[in-house]
Amino acid sequence: MKVAIINLTGGGLSGGYRKYLSNMIPRMATHPDIETILCAFPDSLNARKLFKSISNVQFISCLSYRFMNYHIDRELSKNLKRFSPDVIFIPIARYFRFNDVPLVNMVQNMEPLALPFRNNSFKQKTKNLARWMVAKHSLMKSQKVIAISKFVRDFLVEHWDIPKDKISLIYYGMDSPINELGQKPKIIPEKWPNKFIFTAGSIRPARGLEDIFFAIKHLSDYSFDTLRLVIAGKREGANETYQKKLINMVQKFKKAQIKRVRQIRKAQISRKYC
Repeated sequence: MKVAIINLTGGGLSGGYRKYLSNMIPRMATHPDIETILCAFPDSLNARKLFKSISNVQFISCLSYRFMNYHIDRELSKNLKRFSPDVIFIPIARYFRFNDVPLVNMVQNMEPLALPFRNNSFKQKTKNLARWMVAKHSLMKSQKVIAISKFVRDFLVEHWDIPKDKISLIYYGMDSPINELGQKPKIIPEKWPNKFIFTAGSIRPARGLEDIFFAIKHLSDYSFDTLRLVIAGKREGANETYQKKLINMVQKFKKAQIKRVRQIRKAQISRKYC
């Protein structure tokens, strides 16, 4: 089988996407049913430097993705005709068509599908709406869809009426564990006990980070030993308002916690001398 992997990105490649490809492509290349792989990337990514050389994997260039542009670029079309793939795999939900070759799409980003407007700026809401339109059109037209979790599969079946037998559930998986003890980052105070919540990733509304604050507040109402929270990540694009909201929540909960501790200590002193 010959597989063409077309990466229809806008010219960039996230860390998670890069990691997925670097783990997936070598595994596909060694599969006994796969003869060769053609992998296309926008010129700006210089993909040949991103991945190690694999004998049965060819890397070619293609134009960056443009919204609602379904015309294949000439150079990519020539390469695909020469390669003659049995199937085309698009790792993100974007429409592509080449002759009658079967198309497989994968859903990686659920924000535009499930939470396109949550606490986002007008610009981000507009982008998510466009991504929603592209994703739905792509998945409806593809012959097969890969969902990375049961939640994604159930969403596509229940909300978009995509036939369940058209969807394959394939989890990302994980790297083999390293036999080394983890080390606490230096930025975390030494006086903190090991009892704290840690979350890493982009600071964006779709992650619902404010829910952790409410959970910690709920737990602190029933326990004197309050959990700490560490958020590791960076703000993406126009999410400054959301970041400020989180900072304000931190300050608000700090004041509430200090007030609560004082009330508890005052009550303890009162009981001691009664």
